[in-house]
Amino acid sequence: IARIQADPDYLPRTENFGLDYDAFQHMVGDCPPDFLQLAFNCCNMDPKLRPSFADTVKTLEEILNRLRNDDLERERKFLNLDNSERKPKGSIEKGPGVKRL
Repeated sequence: IARIQADPDYLPRTENFGLDYDAFQHMVGDCPPDFLQLAFNCCNMDPKLRPSFADTVKTLEEILNRLRNDDLERERKFLNLDNSERKPKGSIEKGPGVKRL
């Protein structure tokens, strides 16, 4: 995620050699926070605390859906903004049943 070496000189570690989340989160750029949290959970030193493969897949699908919805919402807002800028001020939108005289 951060595209750095696993060497402790580069990768922040805790005292028990786990990944130091607080330090690491500042090294990842624009990584979605929930994806970073999932990656961090998968790196837990205690295997019993790591998510199962099925849980990981489910979480990844949820993240993907959320990102897609965010993109669609951003695009919709952009298109609405773009359309409102194209309409001349004072123009009346023609709707069904409205005839121009």
